[in-house]
Amino acid sequence: MGCFTSSLHELFNDFKVEFNLEMPNDKTGGIIKLKDKKQIFRPSFHDYLQEGEQISLCVGIDFTLGNREFTFPDSMHILRTDGGMNAYQTAM
Repeated sequence: MGCFTSSLHELFNDFKVEFNLEMPNDKTGGIIKLKDKKQIFRPSFHDYLQEGEQISLCVGIDFTLGNREFTFPDSMHILRTDGGMNAYQTAM
């Protein structure tokens, strides 16, 4: 078994189709020849927005007194910086 390294530029702009396989002991491992190649585009979130995708935003605010102040250790909305769970998560 061997390996080779390439780049997208080398594959699609330089049209390189043959690659020498590199072996661990500096031996030649043969040649890889690419018969067909294609680049698949996967759109990003930004691409969807540029194409006109619309986003709906729904916000809910919980004003009940049972949740307590977010600074209290047993609050359901405590802001933990140590990665631990709040009281609501441990009760589940």
